[in-house]
Amino acid sequence: MYVASQGNDTVPGTVSVIATASNAVIAQITVGLQPIAFGIFITPEVQSAPASGTSCNGVFNGTFMGDITVSAGQDCTFIDGGQVIGNVNVLPGGHFSGTGTKITKNVTISGPLTTWSMVRNTVGGNAQVQNIPDPPASPTNFMCGTTVNGDLQFQNNGTAVQIGSADPLICAGNTIGGNLQVNNNTSTVLIFDNVVGNDLQVGNNTGALDVVGNNVGGNLQCQGNSMLIMGGMNTAKQTQGQCN
Repeated sequence: MYVASQGNDTVPGTVSVIATASNAVIAQITVGLQPIAFGIFITPEVQSAPASGTSCNGVFNGTFMGDITVSAGQDCTFIDGGQVIGNVNVLPGGHFSGTGTKITKNVTISGPLTTWSMVRNTVGGNAQVQNIPDPPASPTNFMCGTTVNGDLQFQNNGTAVQIGSADPLICAGNTIGGNLQVNNNTSTVLIFDNVVGNDLQVGNNTGALDVVGNNVGGNLQCQGNSMLIMGGMNTAKQTQGQCN
């Protein structure tokens, strides 16, 4: 398998050659800044729903009735049309990805070596991402275009995250019905273009931090952050601290 990877101002783009039998990268070819892949792409087999709430390891687009627990080594992916009529709990070492997915209750994601992404999802309850200590070199997790009817908490993490989007043409910001709390994180946190029904609290983060373009129905509190890069164009009933 050949995978094209975009570069940046200092690192050129590459094409990685992967041996699919072992999933090992056997060669990496340096190319221009933005290689574009053309050809036939193989999509993963899509199943209707996991056999049980502890066997979510694959790609699904149907409805699962009950709670799902994603354990270490499992890669649980729900795509457009998928539904979980219950809670989703991602344990240390698990991976969860949802695109156009409806989760009727709560989402809890925690622990080392845990990765996740949520794009255009609906969460009926609260969402919590916490206690993931992985260093900044780990992949950036992201949530965009998602509605969380309750509270969203991203706290005590060492992984980078993008909550909302810097480019709404790709994926718009999130809608949080309750409070959005982003506290005590040590890696990069980007908070762009979200609509928050109640309060937005951003405190004591030590990594690079952007808080831009958020519409907050309650108070915006932004205090004790060590590396605030951008904090502006936000609207709120009252703004306190760094994010004016």
